[in-house]
Amino acid sequence: MSKIDENARGTADIKPPVRSCIVCRKKKNKYDLIHITCDREGEVGIDTSGYRQGRGAYLCRDEDCIRKMRKVRALNRAFRRNIDEETYVKLEEELDKCFGDAWTRDEGGAGSKR
Repeated sequence: MSKIDENARGTADIKPPVRSCIVCRKKKNKYDLIHITCDREGEVGIDTSGYRQGRGAYLCRDEDCIRKMRKVRALNRAFRRNIDEETYVKLEEELDKCFGDAWTRDEGGAGSKR
């Protein structure tokens, strides 16, 4: 599958990379999602650079997806290992610190932040 499509004029348009959220499974532009990685030592963290080594998973910047992540144990599935409760709590705190002002809700309902 090519990353480049030709439009009606014959010029090439580059398609942005698309990834799926590990909680809601919606496909979105890679750069609109939060990248979380798990390295060989089992350390889980947010990858802001996009170059951190290890297995990666993507998560919506939606507050509901962040909160459901722990409930459905989404990281356990994505990283194929047991992620303890303490790691989920630490990650939620880190996400709040990094993205707390940028939470969105998919429906754009009351209480959404932008």
